[in-house]
Amino acid sequence: RAMWKKPFKQQKESLLKKSEQRKIKASIGSAFPSLDAETLDRVMPTKAEVGLVTLGGGNRTTIYLVDKQPMFFDPSGHGRSFVPTVYALWKAPTMLPIFFVHAPVFKFLANGADVMLPGVVVPRDSEYEGGRPLVLGQWERGDLCTICVSGQLAAVGVGEMLVSSSDLVKLGMKGRGIQPLHLFQDQLWAFGDKELPPTITLSLSSDGDSDEESEEQEETTTTTTTTTTTTTSSEEPEETRSETTADGVGENDDKTEELQQGMTHTQLLEYCFLCALKGPKRITDKGLPIPCGTFLAEHMLASRPAGTHVDIKKTSYKKLSNYLKEKVANGMITMKEVSPGVIHITTINRSHPDYRAFVPPVEEAVEDPVQVGLQIEEFFKIPSALSFLKPRDCKELLTKPEATAIFWEYVKFNADLPPVPDKSTMSINKPLSDALRLHPADSAFKKDAVLHSYFNQLSPATRLTRNSVSVLKRGKIKPVEIHSELRQGRKLMTCVLGFETFMIEAED
Repeated sequence: RAMWKKPFKQQKESLLKKSEQRKIKASIGSAFPSLDAETLDRVMPTKAEVGLVTLGGGNRTTIYLVDKQPMFFDPSGHGRSFVPTVYALWKAPTMLPIFFVHAPVFKFLANGADVMLPGVVVPRDSEYEGGRPLVLGQWERGDLCTICVSGQLAAVGVGEMLVSSSDLVKLGMKGRGIQPLHLFQDQLWAFGDKELPPTITLSLSSDGDSDEESEEQEETTTTTTTTTTTTTSSEEPEETRSETTADGVGENDDKTEELQQGMTHTQLLEYCFLCALKGPKRITDKGLPIPCGTFLAEHMLASRPAGTHVDIKKTSYKKLSNYLKEKVANGMITMKEVSPGVIHITTINRSHPDYRAFVPPVEEAVEDPVQVGLQIEEFFKIPSALSFLKPRDCKELLTKPEATAIFWEYVKFNADLPPVPDKSTMSINKPLSDALRLHPADSAFKKDAVLHSYFNQLSPATRLTRNSVSVLKRGKIKPVEIHSELRQGRKLMTCVLGFETFMIEAED
């Protein structure tokens, strides 16, 4: 894991003979039984140049390059094990069992942390065997797995299981689960073309693909490993899935199925498409090009009327690809296939008659709840030693101006104070001298010094108010402390202490 965080030394690079390539390809096929012949050819094409990179500096790891792209590495350096890189997993997403984590977890993994089992995403409706979610499948300690961000099938890393599935039956989802071996944006990733993760959440088929073939491919994906069942649920948005008959046509035809807004599924699809171009959730020209799957999820589905859902299989198009190709044919949009199966919308014709004729809905203004910031009020309490200063109707807690006014009121009307030579000084009597610990009495003192001594004798208090919740704290409150320190592995950490006093949660 640590060797890919820092730049590595390359000792030797050589091209392999075709006979050696075939042996390595056969070994990879044996190591990963889930790879069919077609997928294996996509990962390692027959006509590709396969190179071998040997690392130096006492590191035995070897890297296998396919057309100068790192596809596998062998930590032992003896050709006995093959660990796929993210480049290989992007071409074969179901090569390994998949475990999903939430997006914010990735930055901790990049800093060297392991995947903790409580951070693994498990569907709420998952059944359990003891403490093991059945949806995660079965594995042994030391098995390889793919690490993905929730909602995406594109791998962000590959790791090694630290526990077996049978261990979870007794221990549950606790402790360390996966040790990352290679991550997106580490030095091994940078050794390649530095590609970004592709969008694999939506598959667009060509015209020659039948519905039955598409369903067979989806069924193959879901049965490769148990964990990919979770993947396929995010691979195609829920709004686009429906039960189909044997011939691939929805049970409810578009002509008979009506929605709450009085539109058929085809009309609703058209409405959402135009709203995605011109409505409140529209895609701007700066947002282009955009993957078709992202356009569907973030713009089209986000524009559907409340209480409706888009079921593409119940439209006359049956597939999103057919609908978008019609829009390309009539000049509304242009698309480009950037890689096999990944299609982007590149331009939008905003002068098209259908675009200009469409009147988007008016977005209703929603008033955000008023968030009141933190308010800090400082108070003082006159102690018993200075009780002779307090008037009869004096409050227990005084603001600083109120406490100052009481002090000068006493000084003004007390006849026992002797005269002073100038206005910047003052004299105090014996009771005030003893209470403020200023001696000797009847001497001239600076007014600022006397007032400072007066407030030092008062008991401070602070009232903190946030979002209509008030807390009164006696005594002085400590300020928030921020400092940096070196932790294990010489990592520079920024520590923030004492923010709880100010009603600030760690999540804030």
